[in-house]
Formats: sequence, structure tokens, C-alpha cells
Amino acid sequence: FTIKGIRINQDVEGETTDAALPVSLFIYTEDATIKNLSLEDIQISYSYNILLNSNIAGGMLVYDATNTVIENCHVNGDINVEATGKSSGAFIGGIGGFVRNSTIDNCSTDGSINITFDYQGDINENESFSTAGGITTEAIGETTIKNTTSNIAITNNVKGTSNINLVVRTGGITTWADNIQLLNSNNTGALSATGETANHVQVGGLISCLLNGYLANVWNASTITSIGGVEGQNIGGIVAYMENCNTTFCAFDSELSGIEEATELKPGNGFDTDFMQSQDFVDLLNSE
Repeated sequence: FTIKGIRINQDVEGETTDAALPVSLFIYTEDATIKNLSLEDIQISYSYNILLNSNIAGGMLVYDATNTVIENCHVNGDINVEATGKSSGAFIGGIGGFVRNSTIDNCSTDGSINITFDYQGDINENESFSTAGGITTEAIGETTIKNTTSNIAITNNVKGTSNINLVVRTGGITTWADNIQLLNSNNTGALSATGETANHVQVGGLISCLLNGYLANVWNASTITSIGGVEGQNIGGIVAYMENCNTTFCAFDSELSGIEEATELKPGNGFDTDFMQSQDFVDLLNSE
């Protein structure tokens, strides 16, 4: 099944307070299966002039998925978010927003995500985020993503007057992951994050921040750009930062990413572009 030509255009000049603003076709799914569905030519545009304690969030397919199987689903479209506000942020994914205890299998994304957020400070002491991932913005709780590819170009640009409790993350597959498996998957979409006034800026070729996970037969071939980060800058060809994880063959394009070597907390093998486009690289993947 295919759904074509969804258009969402919200331009709000007044104040928006304590709101959850989803960009998704489905809002909540639980104990559900979504399969054999394509979304084509999707155009979503959100513009909020005064956003207070509110979030723009979701993927083009689903906002919040629990115990859900997403299988053979393919998304092509563009999401554009522009906002100015306090204690607010964006959580944007290509397919899903917040995904937990779920499986994403044989899915793909193509298109773009563009976030321009003017962060004007904190109302409370909670962290604020601007996050964008090619498949999801968050994946937690025994979630498996496998046989999946992203070709979404992501620009995540945060500016403003305050760096209090602000985190900017961009990931080719997802931004925040805890207790997940990522298998036989890849990203080719260009990735960038800018947060000159942010506490942290993280860009990972596949995942920005990974805790308690397992990666196997995954690769990234994209440009990676990270600017800013008051308390430091994290960047990685596969993962920008990880803890308590195991990996089996993670590869990234060292020429496109500008990253030559991996470290203990930033896994992967760097190869040049010619090799990653060769049959030898395909044979290497198939041998693992």
C-alpha cells in the first residue's frame, strides 16, 4: 500500500505553551503491526514563533511506538522545523519518533530533515533537546532495527542566547539508543549538527549516543559535520558516544566523514570511498 502527497503546514505566530506537536501519520501504537506501507512525497513544515515548554516531535510514520512491529515500510519526504522558544525542542525521525520494545525490519527512508531552532533559555531545570535521526529519534527497551537503510540528509541547527541544559544530537539511524540491536543496516544521508551555545553536540554516522547495545554488520557512508558544544564535541563515524556495548564489523567512509580512526567509545573501521563502493566491500560484509 502507498500513501502519496501528505501535506502538513503549520505556521503559528502566537504563543504555544505546554504542547506536544506531532508530525506523524500515526500518533500512538501499542501491540501493533505496520507493514507493507510506503509514504511518498511527504511534505511537513512546522513554524512556531514563541514555543514555551513544548516539543515538536515524531517520525513521518509514527510518533510513539510501543511493542510495535514496523516491517517493509518505506518513507520518502521532507520535514522542516523552525521555532523560537524556551524549554522546548525538536525530536524528529524519518520513520518513528519514540520507539520502545519494538522491531523495525526491512525499512528505508529518503529525503531530508531540517531543523532551525532559536533557543532562548530555560523555564525550568530540565534538559532541552534538538534531535534528528534518519530512522527514529529514540530507540530503547529491547528494540531491534535490522535490514534498514537511511538516505535522509539531516541539518540540525540550533542557535540562541543560552547554553543551559541544551543538547543537540544527529544520527544516521537514531540519536538516543538504550538496550537495542542494530543489525545489517546503513546510512548514506549527509549529517550535521550545530549548537554553538549548546552544552553538548553529538553527531554519529549511525547513532549519536548508544548505551547497552549490540551492533553487527552496519556501515555509514556520509559526510559528518559537527560545530559547537560548550562542554565538548562528540563525533563518530558509527557512534559518537557509547557505553556497555558490543560490536561486530562496523564500517564507515573515512574520506566522506573526515574521521580517520575509531576509538574504544567510537567503534568502527574506516575505509576510503573507492573501497566502500567496490564489490570487495560487499564481499567483506557478506563474510561477516
